[in-house]
Amino acid sequence: MGVTAAITTLENQHHYARLTSGCTIASQSGSWISGSTLQSGANCQLTFANGTFTSTPTCVATAEQPTSPTFCMFAASGRFTTSGVTVYCSAFNGSSANTSFDLVCSGN
Repeated sequence: MGVTAAITTLENQHHYARLTSGCTIASQSGSWISGSTLQSGANCQLTFANGTFTSTPTCVATAEQPTSPTFCMFAASGRFTTSGVTVYCSAFNGSSANTSFDLVCSGN
């Protein structure tokens, strides 16, 4: 009995950004984020530069925790695409947390 396996190498790109409270881009690797807008509550809408990703990337957002435990997550479905993502940060008590966070995205 033989086993045949195909291995495909994808040319993934890895990008990093640091956003301050207010959804302002403090730093980023290259210029992969072309815009950022603080929406109601603590929704930070980020727009990827045109052509950065051809398929939906995998991203992780990590909140800075200056005074209380805070976490970030990605907003409701449909807000995570090849053209951008919306990040929502919250305190553990459920209230919105307009806080700084790091974002790492990988994809092709």
